[in-house]
Amino acid sequence: MTFEKDDSSESQIVEYKESWRDEYLKWLCGFANAQGGVLYIGVRDDGTVCGVDIVYQDEIHGSLLQQADTVIDLIYTKYLTAPITYKGITRVETYPYPREAVREAVLTVY
Repeated sequence: MTFEKDDSSESQIVEYKESWRDEYLKWLCGFANAQGGVLYIGVRDDGTVCGVDIVYQDEIHGSLLQQADTVIDLIYTKYLTAPITYKGITRVETYPYPREAVREAVLTVY
């Protein structure tokens, strides 16, 4: 089965990935910092659909901005890991991507 679209080739604004990896957040941030773009998960480089197992399936409701905030929360709670350190009695989680960059990427996609 081949992915149906007008132009099935990858470009600066279209990227295909067979499965999800946290490092793809860099692609989303890159799209957000440029002219936008689309990241297709479950599609091979040649446009063939390979599918992907859904690890998490969540329903998101509310206004568009509420949905975006919920997606950001899901990214941070389910998909990203952060080393935990302590400054005195304060817990500090250091994520690999600034929350503002992820928010910009999510809002650009929406």
